[in-house]
Amino acid sequence: MANAKPPHLRASETVTFRLTLDDRRLIEHVAQLEGKTLTDLVRGLVSARAGALGVREVPERAARRRPGRPKTVKAPVAANEGTGQTSRTSQTDWTEDRPSMIPAMPDRRVTTFGDLSALFTERFSDRAEGTQRELADTIALLASDAHGAPLIASGTPLRELTSARLHMVRESVDSMDLRLTRKNLIMSHLRMMMHFAVKQPEVALDVNPALDLGPFAKGEDSG
Repeated sequence: MANAKPPHLRASETVTFRLTLDDRRLIEHVAQLEGKTLTDLVRGLVSARAGALGVREVPERAARRRPGRPKTVKAPVAANEGTGQTSRTSQTDWTEDRPSMIPAMPDRRVTTFGDLSALFTERFSDRAEGTQRELADTIALLASDAHGAPLIASGTPLRELTSARLHMVRESVDSMDLRLTRKNLIMSHLRMMMHFAVKQPEVALDVNPALDLGPFAKGEDSG
């Protein structure tokens, strides 16, 4: 067959990833920019990360269990106070917004949008080069005064980033002469930055990035 691949290049398993809607849009956008399928993009990212970690060979898998019914692992059982009922909680039931999954801020002052931008860029450094460049472009656009006052100047205190202020930023981005995908990429990066910030105990922010910085829908009336 013309499209036949050698055995070591054939897909042998289908792997399912759970992503947020923002992550899914971001990975699809990156794949489109690089002209790759999602499968080829993920393979390339995994291969590049393995090379950076110095991984040359994958350790042998542990021997498989003998055929038969696998052992049943019981989930933790907790009694509901005031009733005789019990409930089971899966130990793998967590989301990316779980506070313990968010890295803590380093021991340095993070009081302005510029401080947050610098810190988030550091935490973003393991992403693909193109993705890092898109984040840098977003931060530069938000802080630029080329067309008047910046949307969010670097020196803006984080405490000033209220829901009302973020809503104004979103409206300003919506009014820009940009493609819908670019506008949503800007919102996606800013939303990730604010999600990162609100999870830190050192930063006092009373905002909901998912609501205040929601993506633009096709056909949404700008302005």
